[in-house]
Amino acid sequence: MQQNIFAGKYEIIDSLGTSIGHVEMDGWENIKGFQDYKFYSPNTDFVVLVENNLDYIIFSRSKDDRDWKVLLYKFSDDTLHLYEPIVEGAPEMLFYGRKVYSFVKEK
Repeated sequence: MQQNIFAGKYEIIDSLGTSIGHVEMDGWENIKGFQDYKFYSPNTDFVVLVENNLDYIIFSRSKDDRDWKVLLYKFSDDTLHLYEPIVEGAPEMLFYGRKVYSFVKEK
């Protein structure tokens, strides 16, 4: 599933609607062109770590990196929208914060 959903080359659009570069994601875990991150790990609603199981991606610089970036995501047609997570409550619940990036798949 991951290979089919995420693999490809994308244009990166920031929260202001400005193109800031290009990113390439393979179908497994490698990413090139998104800040200094080298790996990504998507978690979907069948991997429940918090109560309301929103889909999110962990971006990391190495496989042992514990200083990762977590962003919530939604797909819309050929675009992967990335949002800051808002964590509230006990037990923790995730909510969509502001949209920070859109990855638009290149044709």
